Amino acid sequence: MKIKLNIKGKKKLYQKINLPILAAFILSVIMAAVWIKMTYNTHIEYSKKIKERIIYMKLTPHEIQELVVLDALCFEPPLNYSYRDLLAYTKFEGAILLREREGESLIAYCLGDAHEGTILTLDVHPEYRRRGLGRRLLSEMIEEMRKHKAPCVVSQIAIDNLPSLELHKNLGFKFVSILYDYYPDGTAAWEMELDLSSSNALQPDGTDSQ
Repeated sequence: MKIKLNIKGKKKLYQKINLPILAAFILSVIMAAVWIKMTYNTHIEYSKKIKERIIYMKLTPHEIQELVVLDALCFEPPLNYSYRDLLAYTKFEGAILLREREGESLIAYCLGDAHEGTILTLDVHPEYRRRGLGRRLLSEMIEEMRKHKAPCVVSQIAIDNLPSLELHKNLGFKFVSILYDYYPDGTAAWEMELDLSSSNALQPDGTDSQ
């Protein structure tokens, strides 16, 4: 047996039952959409931060080439790293890369090996120097080394690279020894070390840990 409703009856039933349900459904969808958007935006912002300042080593060939180009601007041959060098260094198990960008351009980066507690390179584009970028990146790298339980941080700096020597000294590094003929062109280097096990080791903000 079929029940036949007239058009007027259908309209009243729709108004009494379906409209409130529909309104509640639409409201719930809107609220869910707002929540998803907020969550998505937060995730993207966080991912962008990690991408630009971070710790992972699955770099694309383009990203490796960016490092090569900036390194060539910072160091003349034969002191600059080749593509093969940086490809190998970024594949170290304990490799850490901290990067700074302005727009799409890479303007500074610090590459280190947390397992060895070694600073591999600190590069700041010539046009962006004397703005605190090098100090900030090196300070953050020290903190990453600390998180990875490295007992110390070691860095080799060309003996004539006075700005870098001064920066390391200001962050608590000590002169350990001179490495003669360290670079391919015969340039000597200072080996500097920051003892992270010491209670006097500097924190990233330059203050004592006590």
